[in-house]
Amino acid sequence: SYDPFKRNCNHFADFLSLRLTGNNVPLYINRFTEACFVRSVFYSCVLPLGRCVERFYDYGGITYSNADVGTDGGSENTDISGARGINQVLVEAATVQKVNANKLFKEGSFEEAKRAYEKALTYLSTLCRRTEEEDEIAEQGRQVQLALFLNVAACELKAGNYERVIEKCSSALDIDHKSQKALYRMGVAQGKLGRNDEALISLREALNLTAEADTGTLRDIRREIDVVKKNVEGERNKDREFAKRMFAAG
Repeated sequence: SYDPFKRNCNHFADFLSLRLTGNNVPLYINRFTEACFVRSVFYSCVLPLGRCVERFYDYGGITYSNADVGTDGGSENTDISGARGINQVLVEAATVQKVNANKLFKEGSFEEAKRAYEKALTYLSTLCRRTEEEDEIAEQGRQVQLALFLNVAACELKAGNYERVIEKCSSALDIDHKSQKALYRMGVAQGKLGRNDEALISLREALNLTAEADTGTLRDIRREIDVVKKNVEGERNKDREFAKRMFAAG
């Protein structure tokens, strides 16, 4: 089958030349496809662009959202239609990748989902803001980026990589310092690492940012706060017992 780098028309020409003349074609004929830069541009830009164009015509455009895998995706959506340069391509590519990764997460394939989310993040690392129009799309990209950081944190939480959870939640908070999900997931990870004071600060801030109507989330946050408080009390009891033994020994 055809491959732009390993089995293209130049390879066919080389095979034909070898059969007809006994000599290979000059080495410079196919040197272009061996360049790392060319491969990088193809896989990072051209291939995602093709997929985005295909998706655009199949579904009539893409809706960008900051909803992550922990939501139903029904809030704060902003539609963008038409082509607006490389920013548009990158945001569309990241959005398509995010949708695929969400499916993997829901299927329980957390490691594969994490890799897919991280790949989507690479698409958004080079957004530019040279014009007002580009700035608008870049801001949409930041919302997708926020959801991606939260999703990677969710995957790392499933794997027990708590330091990585904190790192990704910090990146999410750099985008939105009032992200309730980032504060909650960070608080859970801090609690797992025994950083109880930090965990209580994060969880209480998340609690304050959660709407009263969101009873499920409020319940989850309060449960985590109770767990951390029990851990704190357990540490205090250990300290008291240790102090008693020290004084008894003296």
